[in-house]
Amino acid sequence: VRNRSFQNIFTLAQAYEYLINHMLAKSAESHYGIVLCCPGAWCMYRVEAVESLLPKYCGKPKSMREFHRLEQGEDRYQNSLVLSSGWRAVLVKSSKAKTQVPSTLRRLTEQRRRWNNSTLE
Repeated sequence: VRNRSFQNIFTLAQAYEYLINHMLAKSAESHYGIVLCCPGAWCMYRVEAVESLLPKYCGKPKSMREFHRLEQGEDRYQNSLVLSSGWRAVLVKSSKAKTQVPSTLRRLTEQRRRWNNSTLE
């Protein structure tokens, strides 16, 4: 996790949070093959791991609970489906990805609300 252009305290705090989360939490989860949430920017799946899960994952939400699962926390939900099917999820420490973090309090709050919904799911 590297950010050479910190715009403000929000982007700086998120860079620090991502660094700690990936160095400690995801490394520990990876040791057991159960990384609980693989964010889209850092994620790659085997085709065989997701093929049979597509009907569940790509469905139209029929309730508010399904909306939160399929539209607000889709990366966590997809990863839960993969893990519950017997696959492992690991962190490849040498992987590199670019992402754009929220730079305003409003965007950060929106992001965290989505994340909290999927975490509670």
